[in-house]
Amino acid sequence: MAIAAVGLLLAAAGAVPAASAARTPGWRVVAVLRHCGNDSLSSVAAGPRDAWALGHPPWGGGPGCGADVEHWNGTAWRRVPVPRNVALGGALSDPLAATSGSDAWIFPVRPAHVGLSFYDYNYALHWNGKAWHASGFPGKLGVWRAAALGPDDVWAFGGISPRAHPGTTIPVTVRYNG
Repeated sequence: MAIAAVGLLLAAAGAVPAASAARTPGWRVVAVLRHCGNDSLSSVAAGPRDAWALGHPPWGGGPGCGADVEHWNGTAWRRVPVPRNVALGGALSDPLAATSGSDAWIFPVRPAHVGLSFYDYNYALHWNGKAWHASGFPGKLGVWRAAALGPDDVWAFGGISPRAHPGTTIPVTVRYNG
């Protein structure tokens, strides 16, 4: 019995270094996400069980290249297709907000013309786990950052350019309440 106890202790002692080695702190590559060559990911939202990443290929990325939305479900990354006409980038950042695998928001770009100036503004696209649904803002808001607290509680932060003063930006905060 003593020999069995010593053997058990030695086996347990040998297992400790292996377990602690597996938990060595630091960064590691989990996945390389390349769909259209020289892609970029510019925004991320993560929680304890899942994560979202958003980016776009270089301009003129070719057929099938467009907004790149990726979802991590705790095990693997999966590309979430967006409608073909969705444009990201431009002069604005690529805001992303999410709370779960069935609640993510992106803010694609639409071009606008005011007087002699051209500028970009955003609209909202919400992923409900099955499909994207679009909604607009009250006015031509350029979204720089966003935060989601739930599917019916989303904040967008940015600015508007008044028609009377093109080139001027007024900071604005908007909230979606479902």
